[in-house]
Amino acid sequence: MTRLLSAVLGTAVAALGGGFPTAAAAQFAAPVSPGYISETEVEAALAEGGVLLRDPGLTIAAERISASPMASVDQTTNHIILVEEGSATLITEGTLSNGVIRGGRDRHLTEGDLIVIPAGTPYWWKEVPTGTIAYLAVHKETPRSGNTWGLPDAVQLIGSERIRTRMSEPGGPRDPLLRNPGVVFYGQRVGPDDSAEAHPNHSHIFLLMDGEASFMTGTPGAAIVDGRPVGPTVHHRIRKGGIMIVPATTPHQWVETGNNAFGPPDSFGYIAINMDTPR
Repeated sequence: MTRLLSAVLGTAVAALGGGFPTAAAAQFAAPVSPGYISETEVEAALAEGGVLLRDPGLTIAAERISASPMASVDQTTNHIILVEEGSATLITEGTLSNGVIRGGRDRHLTEGDLIVIPAGTPYWWKEVPTGTIAYLAVHKETPRSGNTWGLPDAVQLIGSERIRTRMSEPGGPRDPLLRNPGVVFYGQRVGPDDSAEAHPNHSHIFLLMDGEASFMTGTPGAAIVDGRPVGPTVHHRIRKGGIMIVPATTPHQWVETGNNAFGPPDSFGYIAINMDTPR
């Protein structure tokens, strides 16, 4: 997994008038290698903007932008963004003509809100009362085949209070925050697992929201025998503000959890972006 922490991206975003960066068209849009993006890396990137992960067809970035004079549309790139700081009015949908959206919908974003913008959807950072807004962004490319499996199909805004409520109980609710074809979001709170698990066809991107934990990953594709993966494992010390990447077929386990700020003790709260492997 390649990580680039670069202020150059923040400059590029500003030069584009507040649009999201787009990746070259790629065959896949799912994580490739397991790994932890630390809370310190994320915090440093949020200060000015930077790429945290770049895999084929998938980019995770920390971005900081101001209001844009013009609207944008990304024909092949789908966006999932979590607001970390500031507030904004984002106009989405409608018809884009000469940099202006007509018939769009106002979306008022504040810290902790999560919004999904499918490819081909016009968007405009019309107002940013706080001067700048900083957010984590998952940018997923539509595969060159045009297959949209594993991609969002509609703009959806999930408010911060709803996310926090969903993380209020151990195990988290069974109903998701969002369900699109092949993309499901959960707000969950967990304790330690008894054994490892792996998913053959879908990956996790965990946005870590509360507490700290010891999280184990094995080698992608390794068998699990008696609750343990065969072969080498890595124990990651993960904390609020970080991002944990778990590609499909990767054995993983919550080994130890605790030090949470809200909810039951000895637990961990996170947003899980579960994405199926593109077909």
